[in-house]
This record gives sequence, structure tokens and C-alpha cells, in this order.
Amino acid sequence: MISIRRRMTLLVCGGIALLLLVGGFVLYWTIRAVLTAQFDATLAAKAQALIVAADWDDQDLEIDLNVQEFAGFGSREGGDICEGSEQTAGRWKNPPPWAPTI
Repeated sequence: MISIRRRMTLLVCGGIALLLLVGGFVLYWTIRAVLTAQFDATLAAKAQALIVAADWDDQDLEIDLNVQEFAGFGSREGGDICEGSEQTAGRWKNPPPWAPTI
């Protein structure tokens, strides 16, 4: 026979654990959705800035460099865009996580 004190302790601890678990999942999915939406909005704004600055001249694409730097594409510093690593002679300089290993 389980005492009332032990039963209440187990129920309270179980309830707290369940509450923390559900709260953690809700917090994770909320933050994930907000950050994904913010990142998508930033990418859309930068893409729109590049579209406005782009100009086609007889098979050549010209982009205003001032808009490139403003959009974060013109320099390595200050940009918040994920960039892939360069591949030279079949080998990766800094392999991304999804790159096949040889």
C-alpha cells in the first residue's frame, strides 16, 4: 500500500515533469517559427534589393555594387547569409556538413 504522501509526491513530480516537457516543446516550436519567418523575410528583402539593382545587357548581368554591399552580398563581413564552401580539384576547402566524405 502506497502512502498518501508518496502518492502525492509522485503525482506532483510527474505533473511538473510533464509541464516542463510540454512547455519546452511549445517554446522550441514558437521560437523556431519566429526565427524561420524572420530569416525568410530577410532573404526576401535582400533578393528584392538585388532584383532592383540587377540589369541585363546583351547576355551580361550587371549589379550595382552599392546595393550588393547594402544587401550583405558584397563583402564577407556583416552578411547573414549561409554560404557554401568552395570546391577545388574535387576537394572541399571547408566542407559543409552535408558534403560527401571521400
